Amino acid sequence: MENGTIKKKAAPRRKAPARPKSLYSQDELKEIFRRFSIQRPEPKGELEHVNPFTLVVAVALSAQATDAGVNKATRALFKVADTPEKMLALGEEKVRDHIKTIGLYRNKAKNVIALSREGWRKDIGFRAFKIDSSNMVDVYYTPDALEQGQLEFFIDNIKPDRTAEDLLFQVMLDWGVDLALPIEKKTLGGKEVFFVDTDALAACFDGDGGIDDALIKELAKTKPLRAVFRDKGFKDDAAKINAEQIFKQLSPGTDVKTL
Repeated sequence: MENGTIKKKAAPRRKAPARPKSLYSQDELKEIFRRFSIQRPEPKGELEHVNPFTLVVAVALSAQATDAGVNKATRALFKVADTPEKMLALGEEKVRDHIKTIGLYRNKAKNVIALSREGWRKDIGFRAFKIDSSNMVDVYYTPDALEQGQLEFFIDNIKPDRTAEDLLFQVMLDWGVDLALPIEKKTLGGKEVFFVDTDALAACFDGDGGIDDALIKELAKTKPLRAVFRDKGFKDDAAKINAEQIFKQLSPGTDVKTL
């Protein structure tokens, strides 16, 4: 207390949570993105658009809405307004009429007009990830065209030059798992296992036939949301069949996939 006035102590500042460290170095991340750019030089998203401007509009409309719903609303809109000038001429009320089938359409109509007026080419943080090529072997034979001696060739459907990291990132993209999530590499049962964001995804791409019931049980006990194995990695057919049953017993919420 000073001169009859009680001084309040300033509340201590909260420390920002530590940013999770990536498993990969900057050079490795650059190599990952380089492979993406080679594999899919022209990535195609689900949102329909006719030019960069309409893509920005579609992205702005996609908040709390499905891509299918946005596409249904924008097909007619983009036929009459596919540039900022045409969108401004159309006006907020008519834009609202076009997009009223999607959520929050009133505010979204205002935002579309605003971005048309204020310069839509500013950096909105959009980044596209591209992949080199599929990790899977291309099979051009029909069953009746195969000879018995060729069957052994197709036991493993993964291209021989692909690494575990190649497979991991393709699985993450296929499943829609954020590529920026932290990745940790552990050893379970003597095998290398990747854990994405602790329990978002667990992946074992061993190709030497070492995945047995013991390893599967140990992995299932971590209760990941998703688990993926390499088909060639299972010790035998019984281990592959048992994997699904083991996860049903120990971690029924896990989505299990085999490459």
